[in-house]
Amino acid sequence: MSDTTEAAGASRARSRRILRIAAISVAVVAIVAIALVAASGAGLLAFPARNTEEAVEAPVSPPQVVELVASTDRIVPGMIVQLACTVNHSEMHTLVYQWTATDGLIVGTGSDIGWTAPDAEGLHRIYVRVTDSYGGADDRSLSLSVRKNTPPVIHTLYAEIDDSPGWVIPGSVVEVSCEAVDQEGDDLVYAWTATAGAVTGQGSSVTWIAPDQTGLHWIAVDVTDEYGGSARRAIPVSVSRGEPPEIIGLEVKALDTHQFEPYGDGFLILGEKSCSIEVFVEDGESRYTYEWSTDRGTLTGDGPRAVFQAPPTGTSIIVVRVINEMGSEAIDSVSIGTWSFSCCG
Repeated sequence: MSDTTEAAGASRARSRRILRIAAISVAVVAIVAIALVAASGAGLLAFPARNTEEAVEAPVSPPQVVELVASTDRIVPGMIVQLACTVNHSEMHTLVYQWTATDGLIVGTGSDIGWTAPDAEGLHRIYVRVTDSYGGADDRSLSLSVRKNTPPVIHTLYAEIDDSPGWVIPGSVVEVSCEAVDQEGDDLVYAWTATAGAVTGQGSSVTWIAPDQTGLHWIAVDVTDEYGGSARRAIPVSVSRGEPPEIIGLEVKALDTHQFEPYGDGFLILGEKSCSIEVFVEDGESRYTYEWSTDRGTLTGDGPRAVFQAPPTGTSIIVVRVINEMGSEAIDSVSIGTWSFSCCG
């Protein structure tokens, strides 16, 4: 009995040890699990979770053409016009400009280019397409009118000199007027100059103040239309301190052509043809010296009479100076233009 009892006691003791070891193992596992959870929680707190998806960039807006302008709207055939395209875009360096035209020639690249107008008159259209590197695009076009231009014509240029044809005393105030017309009805601009004295005022009528310097002085006007066409005329005025000769007038006659007629304050003659010009002075008994000159063409003077051969084109001013024995002088002039079908019908 004793042996059996001892064996049973030993078996119970082993069972209790196994249970204690199992309990300890469970506790250790629980402690490790708690530690791992705590460590994992700390890690989550210390290192936030990262989004593995890449960030999507905001889309770039396409270019927007704000303005397309030309340097001028007064265009003649063959003229070069500057064109400028203004664009609104966040990345200007990525833009490409594509220019086209219904006629004429595109010169240059980029936002500012030149356009050479064609020979054909009429309405022409310029196109520009602006694209960026993302495929965005915008378009704009501009209509430009091309037309031929006829320069203005000066009909008269007149200096108002009281009772003293062609001359004034120093310091005199002289009103000078120009009458000019433009075939297309363009607005005209008048620019006045003088070889001496002072010009005041603007427009078609100005005032000239004669200088102290005696002699022959010129007052000139340049008349320009909106397309750049221009005409120029000048009138001579003599400044003298003494009584000069009194010129009655000039007589102009054609010599070798029938294409000759009055026009404005002068005459028209066929290109390269000739006419005679004679000056008449009040006192024909006195001794005078005659000096003839012209700004264009060929002029041969002999006393009170001269022969003028017109140039192929343009308007010429023929001037005669009549000087008496005391050195006082008077002057007169006449304009002679080249005859053409366009100006004479």
